[in-house]
Amino acid sequence: MRRLNFLICFIATIVVPDISSIYSKEVYIPQDIINTTWGTSYYQIGLIKGLEDRRAIGPASLKVDENNDIYILDAVNKRIQKYDNNGRLLLSIPIKKPGIDFCIDSDGHIYLILYSRIIEKYSQEGILLSEYQIPDSIKFVTNITHVKRKMESIVVVETGEQRSYLFEPKILNFNADFKKSSKLKSQKGYPSKFIDAYYITQKINKYSGIIKNLMTNSEIEVVTSDPLASLVFIDTDKFGNIFVSVESFLGGPTINVKREIRKYNPNGEILARIKLYMNYYTFPNSDVAINDNGVIYQLRPLKNKVQVLKIQKR
Repeated sequence: MRRLNFLICFIATIVVPDISSIYSKEVYIPQDIINTTWGTSYYQIGLIKGLEDRRAIGPASLKVDENNDIYILDAVNKRIQKYDNNGRLLLSIPIKKPGIDFCIDSDGHIYLILYSRIIEKYSQEGILLSEYQIPDSIKFVTNITHVKRKMESIVVVETGEQRSYLFEPKILNFNADFKKSSKLKSQKGYPSKFIDAYYITQKINKYSGIIKNLMTNSEIEVVTSDPLASLVFIDTDKFGNIFVSVESFLGGPTINVKREIRKYNPNGEILARIKLYMNYYTFPNSDVAINDNGVIYQLRPLKNKVQVLKIQKR
């Protein structure tokens, strides 16, 4: 899940007047696999409703691990809820402070970013193993991701400047100072969890832009009829298919936003357009996760409950 600090528009590999006319080769069907109410009990998710100019606080992030177990960051109740792929609650993992995003490594360790720019490392039992201060030189921290590169486990801190900072989890076994760590590397772009690639989005002109693979320099053009539409790279699957989030503003007396994921194959051919629901409790796209086979998961807060949708190809 990634955020840009500006709105950009995009144009497709084949230029057409309206993106809605593009045929999707694949059809994705949503299935709700988690349904739980708002509250503070073991099985519930916390919500603090916004008053006057205060923003509501709810579940902050959704992740799926290598075993396809599902995790929800329940910031209000200071815990992470872990479910199996059928939606059965497995664990309620306590955390000491609310966070903005988290990730899970191959050993099941949890890395949580706090608003105070500290990364905390937890065991699955909720034991705080260590913590680290993110240096001031890293600006606009928005997300944290776990990836594998040539059997090496790497945790990536991402920023709104489309830049990633990489380090090995083994340096997180002691209270190291990021500023002094030789393990900290900077990489332009956002990473794929499943293939060795980093991606950026670039604006071309008022109505066009590209998604660029920085490893191969290949580019995919994407189109929208809305000049204010925004596009953000989400992830790839293990086959190299690329998933991007597109938000378009619809006309009307009130702000109305259409949200979808578009799936492209590595050659830039559009395969599917999948509807997403708006979510006002997370940072943009922190409510969406893709597993290695390209199954999409979305966290969907409703008036009286929380859903997790599993959206997969028919």
